[in-house]
Amino acid sequence: MNLHEYQARDILRRHGIPVPPGEVASRPAEARAIAERLGGTVVVKAQVHAGGRGKAGGVKLADGADAAKAAASAILGMTIKGLTVQKVLIAPAAAIASESYVGIIVDRASQRPVLMVSPAGGIDIEEVAAKTPEQIHRLAIDPRYGLLSHQALALGFTLYRDVKQARAAAEAPAEVAARVAGLTFIKLDGNVGCCVNGAGLAMATMDLVKYYGGEPANFLDIGGSSNPQKVVSALRIITGDPNVKAILFNIFGGITRGDDVATGIVQATKEFPLKVPIVIRLTGTNEGEGIAILKRAGFAALADMDEAVKQAVAKAKGKAA
Repeated sequence: MNLHEYQARDILRRHGIPVPPGEVASRPAEARAIAERLGGTVVVKAQVHAGGRGKAGGVKLADGADAAKAAASAILGMTIKGLTVQKVLIAPAAAIASESYVGIIVDRASQRPVLMVSPAGGIDIEEVAAKTPEQIHRLAIDPRYGLLSHQALALGFTLYRDVKQARAAAEAPAEVAARVAGLTFIKLDGNVGCCVNGAGLAMATMDLVKYYGGEPANFLDIGGSSNPQKVVSALRIITGDPNVKAILFNIFGGITRGDDVATGIVQATKEFPLKVPIVIRLTGTNEGEGIAILKRAGFAALADMDEAVKQAVAKAKGKAA
C-alpha cells in the first residue's frame, strides 16, 4: 500500500491519534493561502512515494505566506527518485525535542505483525538498521491477543527515559476522552472553547477568533458524524477546561446534520448546565430543523460565521456582544 504523508495523517486523525494540522496544495497560490491561514513559520513538504525528500530539497521551511508560495514553486514539479512532485503538504513548523520511529511490518516467516521502534528517529532508518541494528527494537505481536499494554510500555521505555513519556497515562485526560469519543482534540491556551465540524473549518474558526482579538482554547473537530452523543462528549470536554470563558459552536452541515448537532447541544446542557455563555452558528443540512430544536430549548442560532465569532470573543472578554 502506498500512502502519501497527508493521507496517512488523515487516517491517523480519523482514528483519534493527535497529528498537527496541515493542508495539501497543488499550486503555489494554494500554498500561500494555506500558509496565511496557519500563520507563522510553516514547512512545505513534497508529497511523493519516496524517502529522502529533505535531502533532495523537497522539504523547506517558510517564514510567512509569500515564502511558502516561493517554496512551493520550487518544489512542485521537481523530481525525487524518478517521481514528479504534484502536491505539497503545508503544516505549522514545530521545534523538535526528540524524534522516534514507529513502524509495523508483516513478518512472513512468523506469520505475525512485527512492531518496530527506534529512538534514532525516522530519517535514514534503513541506514540505522544496517549500521546500528541494536537501536531498533522489535516485537512480534500475537494476533490472538493483539498488542498488550505491558508490551507497549516496555517498548515505550526503549524510546523515552522519562517514565511520564513512556506511560500512556501521561496523556491529558481530555485528549484521552476525545479519542475514545472519536473526536480530534488539541488543547490550546486561550479562553474561547471551539467545537467545529471539519479540520479546515476548525482552523479557519481559530484564525477568525484571533483576527477578532480572541484566543482559542482548543482545536476540537467532531468530524462528519451525525451522532448527538459526539456533541455531548465535545461539550463535556470543553466545559472541563476552567480557562474557557465562552463556547463557540461553528457547524456547517454537509454530512453532519444540523438537527443532530442541536439535539446534542440540548441533551448536553440538560446533563450539565453551562456556567459560561454559548454562541451557536448553524447552517447547512437540516438547518431549519436544528434551529427549531435550539429555539424550543431557549437557544439562539446564527447563520453568519463572522458574527458568531465576534460574539464569542466579546463574551469571553465579559463584554456585551
